[in-house]
Amino acid sequence: MKVSILLLFTLPIQITTAYQLYCRCDCNQNSIINPIEKCGLCTKEYCLNQDKNLCVVKDDKHKNKYDSSEKEKENIIISCFQVESFKDSLIIYSFIFTVLGLLAYAGYKTYIL
Repeated sequence: MKVSILLLFTLPIQITTAYQLYCRCDCNQNSIINPIEKCGLCTKEYCLNQDKNLCVVKDDKHKNKYDSSEKEKENIIISCFQVESFKDSLIIYSFIFTVLGLLAYAGYKTYIL
Protein backbone atom coordinates (compact mmCIF):
# COMPACT_ATOMS: atom_id res chain seq x y z
CA MET A 1 0.00 0.00 0.00
CA LYS A 2 2.74 2.46 0.95
CA VAL A 3 4.68 1.62 -2.19
CA SER A 4 1.68 2.31 -4.42
CA ILE A 5 1.14 5.67 -2.73
CA LEU A 6 4.81 6.51 -3.23
CA LEU A 7 4.58 5.56 -6.91
CA LEU A 8 1.44 7.66 -7.25
CA PHE A 9 3.24 10.73 -5.88
CA THR A 10 6.30 10.22 -8.08
CA LEU A 11 4.20 9.86 -11.23
CA PRO A 12 3.89 13.66 -11.80
CA ILE A 13 7.67 13.96 -11.52
CA GLN A 14 8.11 11.29 -14.17
CA ILE A 15 5.63 12.93 -16.49
CA THR A 16 6.92 16.49 -16.15
CA THR A 17 10.62 15.76 -16.45
CA ALA A 18 11.75 15.68 -20.02
CA TYR A 19 15.05 15.05 -21.66
CA GLN A 20 16.98 17.44 -23.85
CA LEU A 21 17.81 16.36 -27.39
CA TYR A 22 20.92 17.61 -29.14
CA CYS A 23 21.93 17.65 -32.78
CA ARG A 24 25.61 17.14 -33.56
CA CYS A 25 26.93 18.18 -36.97
CA ASP A 26 30.40 17.19 -38.20
CA CYS A 27 31.98 18.34 -41.44
CA ASN A 28 35.71 17.96 -42.10
CA GLN A 29 37.27 18.88 -38.76
CA ASN A 30 34.52 21.23 -37.62
CA SER A 31 31.77 20.22 -35.25
CA ILE A 32 28.77 21.95 -33.67
CA ILE A 33 26.25 20.76 -31.08
CA ASN A 34 22.89 22.50 -30.71
CA PRO A 35 19.76 21.73 -28.67
CA ILE A 36 16.83 20.60 -30.79
CA GLU A 37 13.18 19.71 -30.17
CA LYS A 38 12.87 16.56 -32.29
CA CYS A 39 15.46 14.30 -33.89
CA GLY A 40 13.62 14.62 -37.19
CA LEU A 41 14.70 18.26 -37.36
CA CYS A 42 18.39 17.33 -37.28
CA THR A 43 19.21 17.44 -41.00
CA LYS A 44 22.08 18.61 -43.19
CA GLU A 45 20.16 21.76 -44.03
CA TYR A 46 19.63 22.47 -40.33
CA CYS A 47 23.37 22.09 -39.71
CA LEU A 48 24.30 24.43 -42.55
CA ASN A 49 21.72 26.98 -41.37
CA GLN A 50 23.18 26.93 -37.86
CA ASP A 51 26.76 27.49 -38.99
CA LYS A 52 27.52 28.70 -42.50
CA ASN A 53 31.24 28.04 -41.98
CA LEU A 54 30.79 24.42 -40.94
CA CYS A 55 32.43 23.01 -44.06
CA VAL A 56 34.98 25.80 -44.54
CA VAL A 57 38.52 24.45 -44.35
CA LYS A 58 41.70 26.33 -43.53
CA ASP A 59 43.90 25.62 -46.52
CA ASP A 60 47.46 26.64 -45.87
CA LYS A 61 49.79 28.05 -43.25
CA HIS A 62 48.73 31.59 -44.23
CA LYS A 63 45.25 30.68 -43.00
CA ASN A 64 43.58 31.27 -46.34
CA LYS A 65 40.14 29.77 -46.20
CA TYR A 66 38.33 28.08 -49.03
CA ASP A 67 34.76 26.94 -49.20
CA SER A 68 34.17 23.24 -49.69
CA SER A 69 32.48 21.96 -52.76
CA GLU A 70 28.88 20.83 -52.74
CA LYS A 71 30.11 17.24 -52.73
CA GLU A 72 31.91 17.78 -49.43
CA LYS A 73 28.82 19.44 -47.97
CA GLU A 74 26.97 16.20 -48.69
CA ASN A 75 29.43 14.44 -46.37
CA ILE A 76 28.10 16.15 -43.26
CA ILE A 77 27.72 13.61 -40.48
CA ILE A 78 24.69 14.27 -38.30
CA SER A 79 23.70 12.56 -35.09
CA CYS A 80 20.92 13.15 -32.62
CA PHE A 81 21.40 12.24 -28.97
CA GLN A 82 19.96 12.95 -25.56
CA VAL A 83 21.57 13.75 -22.25
CA GLU A 84 20.65 12.14 -18.96
CA SER A 85 17.31 13.40 -17.72
CA PHE A 86 16.34 14.44 -14.21
CA LYS A 87 14.23 11.31 -13.90
CA ASP A 88 17.23 9.08 -14.65
CA SER A 89 19.32 10.92 -12.08
CA LEU A 90 16.54 10.64 -9.51
CA ILE A 91 16.25 6.88 -9.99
CA ILE A 92 20.02 6.30 -9.83
CA TYR A 93 20.57 8.44 -6.73
CA SER A 94 17.51 6.96 -5.01
CA PHE A 95 18.90 3.48 -5.55
CA ILE A 96 22.34 4.46 -4.25
CA PHE A 97 20.95 6.14 -1.12
CA THR A 98 18.60 3.21 -0.48
CA VAL A 99 21.47 0.72 -0.64
CA LEU A 100 23.65 2.90 1.59
CA GLY A 101 20.77 3.30 4.05
CA LEU A 102 20.20 -0.45 4.18
CA LEU A 103 23.93 -1.07 4.71
CA ALA A 104 24.02 1.50 7.50
CA TYR A 105 20.93 -0.04 9.09
CA ALA A 106 22.45 -3.54 8.88
CA GLY A 107 25.67 -2.27 10.44
CA TYR A 108 23.76 -0.47 13.17
CA LYS A 109 21.67 -3.57 13.98
CA THR A 110 24.73 -5.83 14.23
CA TYR A 111 26.58 -3.27 16.35
CA ILE A 112 23.67 -2.84 18.80
CA LEU A 113 22.82 -6.55 19.07
